[in-house]
Amino acid sequence: MCKIGMMIWVSWVATLCLWMIVVPVRAANVVYYQVQGDDITARYTDTQANTLVGSSAWHKIVGMAVHEARSKLYWSDGNFIWQSNVDGTNKLVFLGAVAQVSWSGHHFGPPGSPLTLTVLSQRCVTILSRTPTEVTCVLRVASLLDPSALQPIATTSVSIASEFGTATGITPGADDLLGLAGYKSPIVKGVTIQVTFPSPHALAVDNIVASSPWLFMSDPKHGRVYQLHVDDASVRVVVAQEWSVQGLSIYGSKLRYTVQSKGAIYALDVSNATSSSAIPTPLVTKLKSPRGIVLDHVNWRLYVAEKGGKIYRVHADGLPFPSMGQRKMVTMERVLGLSTLTRLNGLSLDVPNGVLYWTECSSTNVVARADLSTMERQVVAGGSPDNLNWPRYVHYASQSDALFYAEYGGRISSGPIGGPFDAVVDDVPGATVNSNSMDHRPMHMFALD
Repeated sequence: MCKIGMMIWVSWVATLCLWMIVVPVRAANVVYYQVQGDDITARYTDTQANTLVGSSAWHKIVGMAVHEARSKLYWSDGNFIWQSNVDGTNKLVFLGAVAQVSWSGHHFGPPGSPLTLTVLSQRCVTILSRTPTEVTCVLRVASLLDPSALQPIATTSVSIASEFGTATGITPGADDLLGLAGYKSPIVKGVTIQVTFPSPHALAVDNIVASSPWLFMSDPKHGRVYQLHVDDASVRVVVAQEWSVQGLSIYGSKLRYTVQSKGAIYALDVSNATSSSAIPTPLVTKLKSPRGIVLDHVNWRLYVAEKGGKIYRVHADGLPFPSMGQRKMVTMERVLGLSTLTRLNGLSLDVPNGVLYWTECSSTNVVARADLSTMERQVVAGGSPDNLNWPRYVHYASQSDALFYAEYGGRISSGPIGGPFDAVVDDVPGATVNSNSMDHRPMHMFALD
């Protein structure tokens, strides 16, 4: 819910992906909202509304992950995933789309024989099916494509190569070449390209197993969780038909994730070759809008943040465990309770020192922490005189003893635990009060999705 001058209760909250709190300069109130991918709407009454043209292109950060072993930073803006060094340099597109490409023709060779598939100069290594006359692969596209284009990827930008030659696009005179004696190069008679534009949100990497090359991403637009290789273009769907995955945690082959609409935490073994062969196991249910999640791999506990201002501790396998300071066994215990208007999202953990970090989005807008033995709240960043624009994600980097946090408005900062924090990514289009005011009403951008 959202407090705008007076309390306004809106029944269609589930259809919105962005809320905004407005500080009016007149007596009337305006509700600003955004449906997935559209421009922001300013609604005065049930029948009066205006659209802020171009607002869908405003920068935002809805996901962040730090790969400590590789010194890489990843963040998502709801449309793409970006990558840089941890200091913000060398910014690149990590994910612009997911493409599935199918070739049909002849001389592709039997399964197991050498075959190189290339799409937009990227090797397509995830082969879904292959015969001597047909082959299909899927890849992570590391470039920006035009979603409105009739053909975002041209057939001339794909190629197939065997040990006998290479064919780019569709082979001219395919039937004539097929009749030539001794012609062994691939002959392409048709190419089918399907491009999916995910809406990347939550991100996660395995910083416990430092050699892990995978990045996990939730996609609420298509109800999926993807597994993406950070070195090549490999990609696969590991979770499907889940449209409200808000938190991800990966350790080894076990992915744990929260599903906000179901109030549950699930665990999934992602070592299986196909996602259809793996069945997620519910660990905890009956939560209220669970979001961020973090694993204590030493004490085998999970910490999960509820949207409404609470943090809970549960067993990493969903089993009963002894509650803190009591003798009874529990399946879940609350370790922090704040105002129900506080929006909690990101969690991180300094396991050796037993310190939990989280982000608060409300009138406070801070990054906070607490020792797990006392849970006494300490503000790390934000609060007066600082102005954080809805901090959403936080990551404690154990290798460098540094803290990273991301603000919804387009900024990622890092620094030592005691500060100061410097912006390594800064795409904020101005101040926290956006200049595109409606009817002279300044609009403060606060995200409650």
